[in-house]
Amino acid sequence: MSKNPYPIVEVEWDDSCASGGWRTVDAYKDSQTSTCHTAGYQLVKDRKRIIIIQSRSEDTGNVTDAITIPMSAVKNVVRLSPAERKKK
Repeated sequence: MSKNPYPIVEVEWDDSCASGGWRTVDAYKDSQTSTCHTAGYQLVKDRKRIIIIQSRSEDTGNVTDAITIPMSAVKNVVRLSPAERKKK
């Protein structure tokens, strides 16, 4: 198994919430943002964004399924420890 070049992290962040349809003004005034948690491999983290990927291939080095989260929405980033494989 090749060494993973990307830290595994969990990101806590605020997301927008949208609603549609006819509602009272007061119902829309009660709208809130949604706190989300995303875990995966941290591909990029700079002052503007953090990019988390879901999977990576040991064979090709390719990655898949990325989410880019603005740092202005990030509340917390925690580095996680990878699970250790048991040798057979």
